[in-house]
Amino acid sequence: MDREGAPQALTWRGATPDDAAFLLELTDATIRAYVRESGGVEERIRPWLEERNAMMEWSIVLCNGEPVGAIACKRWPTIIHLLSIHVVPERQGQGIGTAMMQRLLSWADVLQLPIGLEVLKVNSDARRLYERLGFVVGRQDDKNYRMLRQPAEQSR
Repeated sequence: MDREGAPQALTWRGATPDDAAFLLELTDATIRAYVRESGGVEERIRPWLEERNAMMEWSIVLCNGEPVGAIACKRWPTIIHLLSIHVVPERQGQGIGTAMMQRLLSWADVLQLPIGLEVLKVNSDARRLYERLGFVVGRQDDKNYRMLRQPAEQSR
């Protein structure tokens, strides 16, 4: 949000190979503590992120031309899977993550597809955001919640 509290205009673009360093720093900065807290081995986190990030198709989210976040999702015939979403730490709490999610929800609603995701149990802030946006916990294991949001009904 800007100083007056109005939502900031965000733009999206597809990630390029030049974004690899930004994505690595962003994902490392935003999930390292959660991975560590849920039992991840410290020295394996960064190599795991490099491999994981390379396998995803990312979109970079910009505010006034500055990268402020990134999102990766996969559309399947019957569902959209949110693979990863991150906001630059110093820009968190400004509505950017919510705006990113609302854009994804709008896309899913137009396609009439549910969205599925997994969130680490130790990441309670993310879980609260997802629940506020209509996701419900389905299955869970010792480290993750699997959540689902059904598409909004389309008016005819």
